[in-house]
Amino acid sequence: MNNCYLITNQRIIIANKTKDKIIKYKELNEIDEINAEMSGRFFGNIIFGEPEGVFGRSDEPFSLFNRSGMSFKEDEYAFLSVENINEIIPVFEELGLKVTKTFY
Repeated sequence: MNNCYLITNQRIIIANKTKDKIIKYKELNEIDEINAEMSGRFFGNIIFGEPEGVFGRSDEPFSLFNRSGMSFKEDEYAFLSVENINEIIPVFEELGLKVTKTFY
């Protein structure tokens, strides 16, 4: 897409490159955890907060087989299809954020 991702010492920003417009941002002090989902070639997604699973939580209204419901909600704050995640993760760690890495 035409988005670019920016990291400052106060917030993360998702902006549109062609329109020079900020789409959304999140303050770093609002981020409890960062999840990096990546391939062995260090390409993947960085999710700020808990990732949304395909199966929702058990406390959601719709239930499938009395376990958890289906979730079609996308992660609200995420850097998608990022190359060289291994170069970006140290930036978050230097800012004092906890990063969980998952390889697929």
